[in-house]
Amino acid sequence: MKLSLKITALFSLNLLFFGCGGVTNLPTLNPKTAQNEIKITQKNPVALSEKEIESRVLNYGENLAVLKQKLAKNSALSVKFFGDSHIASDDISATFAKTLFKNGVNSVGFALPLLPKYHNNSILGYKQNGFELISSQTKNYDDFALCGVVASAKSGANLELFLKQNLKNPLVFEMLFKSDELGKIAKITDAKNAQFFITNSKKNLWQRARFELSLPLKMSVFKGIKLGWYMIYDKTSPKFSDICGINGAFSSLYLKWSEASFSRDLAGFRYDLIAIAYGTNDAFDDNLNEQKFYENLKKLIQKIRENQSSVTILLISPPTADKKNFKNVQKMIKKLAIDEKTLFYDTELFMNLNGKKEGWIELGLSKTDVHLTREGYKKVGFDLANELKKLLLNVK
Repeated sequence: MKLSLKITALFSLNLLFFGCGGVTNLPTLNPKTAQNEIKITQKNPVALSEKEIESRVLNYGENLAVLKQKLAKNSALSVKFFGDSHIASDDISATFAKTLFKNGVNSVGFALPLLPKYHNNSILGYKQNGFELISSQTKNYDDFALCGVVASAKSGANLELFLKQNLKNPLVFEMLFKSDELGKIAKITDAKNAQFFITNSKKNLWQRARFELSLPLKMSVFKGIKLGWYMIYDKTSPKFSDICGINGAFSSLYLKWSEASFSRDLAGFRYDLIAIAYGTNDAFDDNLNEQKFYENLKKLIQKIRENQSSVTILLISPPTADKKNFKNVQKMIKKLAIDEKTLFYDTELFMNLNGKKEGWIELGLSKTDVHLTREGYKKVGFDLANELKKLLLNVK
């Protein structure tokens, strides 16, 4: 069955569904907001299969009953995005959360210890002096924590973390740290002038510290310290969507992180949905080994499932790229979703419904290279959340 659908029609249908009896507790969108968000001129529409009309988020075997229930009850729900520069800007994840969660987020979730150049966190801001950033994308290090970024500092360094959105204080603040020095190695002062000391009891071993405090906070370093990550969340019912995105990342980047980064760091907090969005940089490789690409992503899925036994996994194929291996990468990601029985979302399909790459460039939604603009990434996040909600409507 061949249908040419305007994207506004798809979203009107989605809104109509969520207004029907029996699912009124699921998150809905203001029709005016939805109309404004998705006002894209369509060129060269493509034919959709019946499954893709039902939802562009395809389910090849995930059990979505718990996810639907959590959204309906507006209870604690946590999402993580792994990926490359498309994820590192935080626009997809932030818009996804804003669209999916009723009343928005109340937590930061996982955050890198410092932001590499061109990276962004939509909720958490950083100011620092005296810290050096070590990224697994560009440097070698023998003990990377989850997501592969370490912040290293000597005595006298300082760091400030502040909220860019209005979240309710106090929040639980967890951090991963290590040092070659014993005893008190740093002090944290929060917004209410409460003080917390970071005390190291084991040399050169990652340890976790946990405080309940109010942001913004300031950290003063007494002795040498390395930071691996922060987890910042509401202690009663945390709702957030966080990112583990690194510019330039290949699908194999996680192999540079320590084995403990999954068993210790990822396992330390329960996630409901984890999205994996690699492939663009792999498509740049003229000598791409498709089987190795497939196996790298498969092993990442296995590591996630070993440490998040009840999580739902979503594979996202990348935006359109003018690279000879792009279609091969896209094909292998979809094959993996089928083989591993995960969810799947095709970003290029969404772009093709709205003018293809050329139309997105013309509308200021895509750059001429492989990247989208911030507005383009927001459109993807908006569509992804709505298509997931559409899929959940049919879950019994």
